[in-house]
Amino acid sequence: SQGIVEEDSKQQESPPLAESRDPESMLAQLQKIDPQASKDDYFDQESMSWDIEGLQEDLNLGLSSSPGLSEDAVQQESTPETSQTVEDTQQQLPLESSRSMLEKNTTQHESSVLAAPMEVGTYVLAKKDDGPSWHTGVVAKDNGDKTFEIKWDEGEPSSVYRKFIWVLPPLTPGEQVRAIWEGDGQWWDAVLQKDNGDGSYMVRYDVDQSEATLAANKVRSLLEPPADWFAPYSESNMPPKVHNRVQALKKIPGTEQEKYEPGVVNQDNGDGTFTVRWDHDRNEENISRKNIRTLAPRYSATELQVGQRLSGIVSRLAVFGAFVDIGTTSKSHAMLHVDRMGDDVDDPADVVSVGQALNVQVHSIAADGHVALSVDGWNSGNSGSSSSSSTSSSRSS
Repeated sequence: SQGIVEEDSKQQESPPLAESRDPESMLAQLQKIDPQASKDDYFDQESMSWDIEGLQEDLNLGLSSSPGLSEDAVQQESTPETSQTVEDTQQQLPLESSRSMLEKNTTQHESSVLAAPMEVGTYVLAKKDDGPSWHTGVVAKDNGDKTFEIKWDEGEPSSVYRKFIWVLPPLTPGEQVRAIWEGDGQWWDAVLQKDNGDGSYMVRYDVDQSEATLAANKVRSLLEPPADWFAPYSESNMPPKVHNRVQALKKIPGTEQEKYEPGVVNQDNGDGTFTVRWDHDRNEENISRKNIRTLAPRYSATELQVGQRLSGIVSRLAVFGAFVDIGTTSKSHAMLHVDRMGDDVDDPADVVSVGQALNVQVHSIAADGHVALSVDGWNSGNSGSSSSSSTSSSRSS
């Protein structure tokens, strides 16, 4: 795996945009650009050390990607006058405030969505025809094989795996919705004004602020589609199907290195290999199943258990360990501390690299949801937070 390289995503280097090297000040600046930025992304409680370089890099990126936003502007505290201006602006832009509600809906909804009953007539958001986009519809049939036939709001019915179906939240007055315009029968953006209590709802269309009363089957609540990730290979995973999008390991010509490249499965060869057509040159190559990463929806970290075994991909290195993407929706990837990488490991870069797939185990889960990992099979007399019994699981199946 040391020979695997990832795409070089670094932009052309420029002078540092953030002058302060005080980590608390830098984090405060970053959180004004990205409120989801967390101290746990850059500070390790075990070693009481900061990942200064990673914090500086993310702050510089945030400043450079915010046109017209200076560091002084980020540091400036809001005043009652500016707060009032922002509040007035939000009142004038119901769509923006409803997007915040949409994000809240998604956060509250994600932990229980897969446990929700999937009955005929349930309104859902689902991934259509194994493609990249999600669409709304209604469950028409349980096929009995972990797939359900979906009657799409737009398009012909098709079957979808349960893991790619999310139940839509209840309709709530004041929130952004999609609603049928009786004039053309198409779906339009609107705000739900009122639940009439008789199975109908009053909506106000964004396009012209006109109002209409519609039956429930002509109104859809909104839910932010869950993000996908290319999950690393696990023996318990289902194999890819023809036409599925994948990432597969490809040797870089003229070198001994390999790199995961995007492509589409053209054929299951029946011998543990699959014919993959590469996106970049349209050429085809037979690839072993273990060298193929399949697309899977992300999931809530609330579903994890201490001791659970997982597959993950190293996303970033720090002086105190490695951040590992294990497929959760959390912005902060799980932390594999250097002390739990193996015996006598001082530098994480000596044993892992960015892009490398790892078999890991959930070591502990903090009250705030942050996940600590250990290398699968790691054991220490000091690992009091580890479970004595392990649960084997593959989140991408």
